[in-house]
Amino acid sequence: MRSASYKNIIFDLGNVLLEWNPQNFLEKMQLPLHFMEVFNSLLWATHDGGLLSREEVVAKLPPQYDREVFAYCMDRIAPHLVLIAEMVEILHEVRRKGYKVYILSNMPREMHQELLHLHDFFKYFDGQLYSYEARAIKPQPQIYELLLSHYKLQGHESIFIDDREENIRAAQAFGIEGIVCQNPSQVRSELQLLNILD
Repeated sequence: MRSASYKNIIFDLGNVLLEWNPQNFLEKMQLPLHFMEVFNSLLWATHDGGLLSREEVVAKLPPQYDREVFAYCMDRIAPHLVLIAEMVEILHEVRRKGYKVYILSNMPREMHQELLHLHDFFKYFDGQLYSYEARAIKPQPQIYELLLSHYKLQGHESIFIDDREENIRAAQAFGIEGIVCQNPSQVRSELQLLNILD
C-alpha cells in the first residue's frame, strides 16, 4: 500500500545505486591521483552534459595529463561501478508497493551504454533521464524540468534520492521531496518517515 501523497521515487545512480569513489578507483588501478582534478573540472561536466565525447575529452586534456593513460582510465570506470545491494533492495521494495521509479543521473553517453551491458536493474525503471540526453547537468533546473515534463510527473508527488545536497535543493525548487543519500540505512529510515516503507 503506497503513501497517498507520493507516486514517484527518483533515484540518482552514483553513490545511490552504484558505488563511485574516484580516489579509491584511481588508487586501485594505480592511476595518477591528479586525474581527480579532471573528474571535478568543467571539461568533465561538459562530457556529462553530452557536449563532448570521450575522445574529445581526451583530446582537450591540458598537457600535464597523459592522454593515453587517461583514455585507459575512462575505459575502466564503468566496470568499477559496483551495485549497492541494500539500495537495490529498496528500489525493489518501493516498486512492490506500487510506486513508479525513475533514474535522474549525471552521466555521459558512453558510460551509460557500458553500464547497460553490465547490469540488468535498468529494466525495472519506468523512466530514465541522463545528463547527456538533457544537455544539462544537475543541479541545472533544465534537467528537472525535462524529467517532469517528459514523464508527466508532478513535483509534489515525487521523491528524489541523490548523494549531493545541491542537487536535492534544486529538485525542491520544483516541489520535489528530497533525500540526501548518506547510506542505505539512513535512506530507508527517511522513506519510513515519509510512509513509503514500513
